[in-house]
Amino acid sequence: MTEGRQSMANKTTLISTTIAVLFLAGLAGTMSNAHPKFAVREAVTCVQCHVNNQGGGLRNEYGANYYSRDVLPAIPWDDFGNENFTTAINEFIRYGSDVRMQFYNYSEQNSSQNAFFPMQADVYLGVTPSDQFTVYFEQSLFRSIASTDLWAQWSNSGGNVYVRFGQFFQDYGLRLDDHTSFIRGGNDGGVVVNENTAQIPVQFQGLHWKPENNNVGFEAGYNPIGWKITGSIGKKLGQETYSTSINASRAFWIGPANMLFGLSYFNGGYYRQLDRYSYYGAYAGLNWGPLTLMGEADLMRDYPAANATGFTSYADLTWQIQDGIFLALEQDYFDANRDLENNELVRYTIGAELFPISYVEVKPQYRLLNATASPDFSRSEFILQFHFWF
Repeated sequence: MTEGRQSMANKTTLISTTIAVLFLAGLAGTMSNAHPKFAVREAVTCVQCHVNNQGGGLRNEYGANYYSRDVLPAIPWDDFGNENFTTAINEFIRYGSDVRMQFYNYSEQNSSQNAFFPMQADVYLGVTPSDQFTVYFEQSLFRSIASTDLWAQWSNSGGNVYVRFGQFFQDYGLRLDDHTSFIRGGNDGGVVVNENTAQIPVQFQGLHWKPENNNVGFEAGYNPIGWKITGSIGKKLGQETYSTSINASRAFWIGPANMLFGLSYFNGGYYRQLDRYSYYGAYAGLNWGPLTLMGEADLMRDYPAANATGFTSYADLTWQIQDGIFLALEQDYFDANRDLENNELVRYTIGAELFPISYVEVKPQYRLLNATASPDFSRSEFILQFHFWF
């Protein structure tokens, strides 16, 4: 009888996983994320390349027409592109897009599945009628209007102080380009681990920074050179719970080393409307020559349950072989409740980030996921992602 129940559970897991691969991961897409490791390499904050102070989304003149063309790729734009191409319609209006396609293969518990699907198709528009006023629009072709970024922002004459009103993603931690990292969205919205296997509810297999969690509210920021300090308050459409966040980071260099250090705080609730939960995070980055080390650690309070204290972390070591070729090692760790045993998820990743030409990224990865609640459970994953942007 036990074997029969286990077989049925495995079949249910396989069916739900297949659906997740084909639909949830594709429909949820990724947030319009950034590569914070490149900010670490340059000892700058993400606003150096992006219109959005938080990073991700629409790229500014530096990010679109210099960094994407001449710094990242193995073959610079001048060798094959039209020098007249620009993402600026005129001095007031700029557009952009991110498109990701992904092949995915996984094997677990004597089963295997694969899929090829569109992962992201986001379009951006930025209108700046004056140096002090910006209107920003970001929409995914796979997501609803509830996850849209739509805000207006006023900045002072020096550009280092701003206030923003509208719908946006609250600023917290490292805004990675991988929404399956446990410090972002984790397994929820992708290929989850069965709750009976992980001993962690599906919606809590990672922090809640997923595309559908935009808030409507207010954000203020202070950005002197090398600094990024933001604070926000808002609530999700259709919900009553207000959330607050604070994120502060400093980019600097010491001799030949480039450094990044930041602290984050969040208080609110999406899943548990009657009870609030909090995140406390610290993140850092170090670049020395071709090597970049980056990581984040977060303490969770009352998440996923009242009086629970959890911990999650992320570490990434990247080695630049030559222009346009990076090798990376990553580890993701998630402990839902430190007072309980065997409710942890650990993922190891080895892969490459290849930028053969401007506006093109190819990312092959091999990942191994283990759940400590089930010593026999492991999932091996192969991912081949194609990313195009401008």
